[in-house]
Amino acid sequence: MVTGFNHTGIVVDDLERMVRFYCDDLGLAELNRIESNAPPEGNHTGIPGSRRTLVFVGFEDGHRIELVKYHDPVSADRQQEMTQLGTAHICFNVEDIEKT
Repeated sequence: MVTGFNHTGIVVDDLERMVRFYCDDLGLAELNRIESNAPPEGNHTGIPGSRRTLVFVGFEDGHRIELVKYHDPVSADRQQEMTQLGTAHICFNVEDIEKT
């Protein structure tokens, strides 16, 4: 059973520009910054060994936005099309992951 929203993830090209937009322009707070290396089997990202920076912005007691910047492999140097699939995700809080 889903109990609420955890975060929404967005892959970005210019991480610092997006942090400034969400924090300076919209008034959200930078809550956490993580340098992340995906496991070699790629079971979390689908990209084995990928290296990325994750920045969570939002409110301490509310929904968070996860800004994801891939360093290796580098994201394609082009604007995403509005109809392109798979560029964001929603993560839910649940009571029991095994039962859900």
